[in-house]
Formats: sequence, C-alpha cells, structure tokens
Amino acid sequence: MLEAGSSLRGATTVLALLVRQGLVSFAVPSFSTIRSWLLRVGYYARTRPLDRSTPWLWLVDHTIQIGTQKILVILGCPMSQVPFGQRALQLSDLQLLALVPMEKSNAALVEVELERAVQRTGRPRLIVSDQGSDLRKGIADFQSWYPRTAHVPDVAHYGANLLEHAWDDQPRRHRIPSHPLRFVGRGGSLSV
Repeated sequence: MLEAGSSLRGATTVLALLVRQGLVSFAVPSFSTIRSWLLRVGYYARTRPLDRSTPWLWLVDHTIQIGTQKILVILGCPMSQVPFGQRALQLSDLQLLALVPMEKSNAALVEVELERAVQRTGRPRLIVSDQGSDLRKGIADFQSWYPRTAHVPDVAHYGANLLEHAWDDQPRRHRIPSHPLRFVGRGGSLSV
C-alpha cells in the first residue's frame, strides 16, 4: 500500500493472490485490519520521539477547507538533512510534526500548535509558510518567544504575490490575451 499506492481492498486482494499462488503462506488480513495497521503507523509517525539536538526546518500550512474544517499541517526536517543546492525537498525528507483539525484558525491557535511542535523538535531554526494572515501573525507571535527562529515565505506564494503586485497597476485588458485561446483535440476544437 505505501510503496505502490494500492487501495485497502486492493492490498487484501494482492495478498490473497500471493497466498493462492503459493508464494507466501499466512492468513490474509482483511482491509479493515490493514487500515488499523496504517492508523497505528500514522499515530507512531505523529508521536514518536525526534532528535532535538539538531536545528530543524519547519513547513507550515493549512489544507484546503472541507466543510467547516481545515487542517494545520507542520512538517519538519533536520537542517543537516535538507538537500540545499542539490535537489528539491521531497516528502521522504520530511517528518510529520503536527496534524491539527481546526474549525477556525487565528494567530493564537497557530501559535499554540507551533509551541506544541517545539516539544518534539526543539526550537526550529527556520519556518517556511505561505503568507496567510493567521499563519504570518501566529509565527510572528511565536518568534517573539523564539527570536532566533527565521520565517520566510514559500517560493510559490512569494512568486505569485510578486506577479500580483506587478500587475496591480496594469489595466485589466493587458492581463488577458486579446486573442481567443484555441484548444484542439481528437473531438474537434474549442475556443475560449
């Protein structure tokens, strides 16, 4: 499941096939058993002790809101393991520090969760986030307690904000192509 991205029921089916072919011999777990194992792995990832002797980089963001809730996610990587100048940071480089469902988010709630994350890694050296007002203010309040922690915007949002500001003084007609966009496919074409 973790390596191939299989579904729970798909994993059960594959294991049953391996047993039927005689390649392995064990009782095939049900999909609900596999789900229980995954929940335990996730809980362990969320609560296991982490190295507090080295400085950390944190990535902080909210997920897209679903219904009335969104989730505050804090991921971390020891600074000594960040592949600066070699490659982009990958999910496999990161540790889950916090996964917090929130009905509402404000600076005070963000600061509380950042403070809880300190218990796992110690004070971070660097926090990277988008420039959402609740995150920006919560991180600034956190920095008042930990002034040696730097905060930088993530590059995607930073670039988007630069473009937005550059286009602010441009008339709207200059932002949209004057000619229609034409998409051509097997079923014909579509002009927008």
